[in-house]
Amino acid sequence: MNIAVSNCLLGARCRFDASSKTYPGLIELLNEHVVVPICPEEEGGLGCPRPPSEIDVVHGGERVINAEGADVTIEFREGSRLCIERAVEAGCTLAVLKSKSPACGVGEVYDGTFSGTLVRGFGMAARAFCATGIRVIDEKSFVCCLLRSRALREGIPPLVSEHPEQRPILHVRGADLMPLSFQDCALLRDGLSSASSFATCWPKESSVCRIHAFGVRSAASRASMSGAVALGFDALGGCGDECLLRMRFSASVPYEAACSALHESLRYAFEELGYKSAVTETLFFDESAQVVLYRVGFERSGERSSCSDASSDGRESRVTWRVSSRILQ
Repeated sequence: MNIAVSNCLLGARCRFDASSKTYPGLIELLNEHVVVPICPEEEGGLGCPRPPSEIDVVHGGERVINAEGADVTIEFREGSRLCIERAVEAGCTLAVLKSKSPACGVGEVYDGTFSGTLVRGFGMAARAFCATGIRVIDEKSFVCCLLRSRALREGIPPLVSEHPEQRPILHVRGADLMPLSFQDCALLRDGLSSASSFATCWPKESSVCRIHAFGVRSAASRASMSGAVALGFDALGGCGDECLLRMRFSASVPYEAACSALHESLRYAFEELGYKSAVTETLFFDESAQVVLYRVGFERSGERSSCSDASSDGRESRVTWRVSSRILQ
């Protein structure tokens, strides 16, 4: 796989204080892949050493300021643009980025007060990578996911698998989860639509550009697929550490098998793909799907209206559900 990597993680002395920030085991794991080094701050023309910078979260998070009070947003944007151009040209589908950095932070950044306060957020380059359709992950999560996968089984770890046939079959009580392509998942979904018992929708009307999908073959009907679970990544401004989830099970699948298959899919998403949370939607009155989500650990997080031909006014109510990786602790 071609992977864009923050250059400081590779040993380059390009941080604000002219230091590097290598992470134990990272370089050895990356030796098996084509690495594209990036440093948005240097690419943007900021010198080395330079004053430290932080995302100005207090004023909306769209600016980057340095410790001397100067606005360096333009340099960060230009550096992000150049790094993404290089990554896209190289065919990268994953970026391993330095945690907490104002350019590369994934999930956490410093808040702009230069007081050491961390807040939820993404660096400027990390956001741009997500919007381009390149998934982002920090160095610690990357190493943990690869080591976890290797401890479970031989073969290519799911995080760096590029084709469905490289991904593992997951076994749970009462069912097997078989890796599918996006096209296979669509066909399976259409075939189950008339008799589905538990079904959820992609949240938002999103552009799902990366997907890990499984066809579920239950113990009651091992000759054929009886459901599907798909984990997707949203290219249009989606967060790099939250996956979108869609599931569909036929009426013949018992509740317990559906819950087991969904729980194992979430374990796979959190432990082997490095996501921190998952989000999905159900139709407002779909109690059967909501029971499955609730039993697995999802919590209701809101409601919205979605365009649909199924309702008289062209809109239908949907319930949004979220779950975090804490359910595995």
